[in-house]
Amino acid sequence: MFPRRITHRNIVGVLIAGFSLVILLLREQAVTNRLIDELHSQQTTLSKVFSVLARDPDSVDVHIMAQLDWPAARSTASRRREGKRPSRRSGRG
Repeated sequence: MFPRRITHRNIVGVLIAGFSLVILLLREQAVTNRLIDELHSQQTTLSKVFSVLARDPDSVDVHIMAQLDWPAARSTASRRREGKRPSRRSGRG
């Protein structure tokens, strides 16, 4: 292989490529950080919902319970529509 001369043009090309790569990686990191923040927000919201459900399941709106895709939630929502009190499971520790 023939050795290439280091010229001003070669240096500028490498610098442009390097800065372009850094900008691309920074954008990806910004997107990742935004997604992580959104996940953290969702996790906090879910924790609050589960806390309310654990303390007092009767305080949760029927429409919210109906939207949950859990058999127990659907059962509780249908019982509320019928005017019955939701059954509580015994033996929980």
